[in-house]
Amino acid sequence: MKIVQDPSVYGYKAETGLFIPTGDFSLLPGLLKSIRSKVQRKANKASYMYERYKDIHESGDATSRQCTLMDKWRDNSQNLEGIINTLTEFQSFLERKEAIYEQTNESDA
Repeated sequence: MKIVQDPSVYGYKAETGLFIPTGDFSLLPGLLKSIRSKVQRKANKASYMYERYKDIHESGDATSRQCTLMDKWRDNSQNLEGIINTLTEFQSFLERKEAIYEQTNESDA
């Protein structure tokens, strides 16, 4: 695990972040599930808050501040859903990789 400060990691503009190699995740199988469940809780809250402000907006009673908050919560919700999708894909990748590793060990024995 290391802190990455490269401004372009895998073609993305990045700020300082944490890089965890796949091997480290294999050593800590519960870590990915724990991260995903915490992100899911935040995503649920963001989705709830977005729907709340959206309802106010659609009723025609929203102030400009409430409209701004609606946009903020929508963006947060979308970003968190993207993170959840990435974590889910990564978890299935690790499971496939582990299954292949186990098959090669069984065939070697």
